Amino acid sequence: MRRDRDDLEVEGELELPNRMGTRLAFEGEAHGDLATPESLAWRVDAKTNGIDLKGWHEFLSGALAVPDAGRGRIRATAAFVGTQVTRASVQLQLADVLIPASTVWPSDTTYSALAGDVRLERKKGLWRLTGRDVKLVTGAHAWEPTRISAAWNRSDSGQLKLEADANYLRLENLVPLAALAPEGNWRSRVTELLPEGEIRALKLNYAAGESAPTRYQATARFADLGFAAVGTAPGVRGLSGEMTTTETAGRASVDSQAVVFSMPHKFRAPLNADVARGDIHWEHSAEGWRISSRGFTVRNPHANAQADLDLLLPGDASSPILKINSRFQDAVLAEAWRYLPIDKLSEKVLGLA
Repeated sequence: MRRDRDDLEVEGELELPNRMGTRLAFEGEAHGDLATPESLAWRVDAKTNGIDLKGWHEFLSGALAVPDAGRGRIRATAAFVGTQVTRASVQLQLADVLIPASTVWPSDTTYSALAGDVRLERKKGLWRLTGRDVKLVTGAHAWEPTRISAAWNRSDSGQLKLEADANYLRLENLVPLAALAPEGNWRSRVTELLPEGEIRALKLNYAAGESAPTRYQATARFADLGFAAVGTAPGVRGLSGEMTTTETAGRASVDSQAVVFSMPHKFRAPLNADVARGDIHWEHSAEGWRISSRGFTVRNPHANAQADLDLLLPGDASSPILKINSRFQDAVLAEAWRYLPIDKLSEKVLGLA
């Protein structure tokens, strides 16, 4: 430790217990009047080249969420004025990181590589987050090196503005990490949807405030995108294409193979398609969300079809209204029961009971 009038410097090294790793090196400095900590400028830097997350998980159990296992290198830095963060960074190079099955994700997830260089900075009320060489590689799914960036601020009136982009994300690799975050409604929603698939070239603009309506605009390309049916809302797996959307309307161009559509309260079994191709539009009105498509092409062993679809998801949470006008070729009539809504023909009429 060194002190010179209003300057203070500290550095040291700790020998960690074997179950927590090897060494933890740290240093810090502070500049200003120690009698007025609210104006003190200070910085901390800590690093370890041999951390063992299993030991830290046991040590911090209940106080801080840490993966159940993992090993590697971590360096973290942060700078403050008083208690306000002005910048921070984390560099990770971890292997064999275990996130156990939880209410967020139904199975254990082991990351063979969990790495990246993430930096946070605040200037004149504007926060900026950047991430380089982000990797979340699991045994089941690869991950391409990712660049992410986000900038946000909150005005004096409480309005939040956010801009974000990412060149690559794989949802199955990303979502299990939500188990380390504090509980909230968004975590429950993730649990229900079980999202999957790859997203590329994501761009998002978002604005919301107490006295202003929520506005957003997003564009992205996606491959093998999927989510589960929740309540009366449908689910889908295997979608590929591109999308643009706002808070009131959107459009997706779909060109997919091996698609599965599920709507358990309307259809007796999931609907499968070897090919699904067409444009899907959605818009929000006083009635709710309306999803539509014209001439959507579907092919599978049971038929080649073109369909016009209108689906209304009422704003009052009542039962969705689905209208389908389909034209079939090479249809296998014995399989028609799969495509007829439950509320139109009974199982007895269809010969299923």
